[in-house]
Amino acid sequence: MYNVAILIFDTGVFVLVWLVQLVIYPSFCHYTSDMLKNWHKVYTKRVTFVVLPLMLGQLLFNLFNVISAFSALNMFKLLLIITTWLLTFGIFIPLHAAVDKAMGKELNPLTKKLVQKNWYRTLIWSVVFLIAVFQVVIPYRF
Repeated sequence: MYNVAILIFDTGVFVLVWLVQLVIYPSFCHYTSDMLKNWHKVYTKRVTFVVLPLMLGQLLFNLFNVISAFSALNMFKLLLIITTWLLTFGIFIPLHAAVDKAMGKELNPLTKKLVQKNWYRTLIWSVVFLIAVFQVVIPYRF
């Protein structure tokens, strides 16, 4: 039953990361520096209310899954999720902080870095989603 909850959280994160990768981060390049600085502060506060519950729910449900139904695949999936947390706190939160502090032309390289580096999380969360779909569609435990 909790596999369905896992699939819901993994799907939410999957949809969110692709939206961020294809729409939100690239849109930052179309703002003037002043507009981006103003919007970015609002954006980061608001998006946290969506991102944090999804990431936390995903982490907790997958951790519970490893504890209650240990398998190599479940452990691999949890390690991928932990990797996204490390990337988020190690790369993306500092990049967003740099955007908030940047001036003028310094913003363009930062927004490009967000798009380029976010491909790592996009790929990882896509694999996590595919594993979740596979585990729910095929009820055999791995």
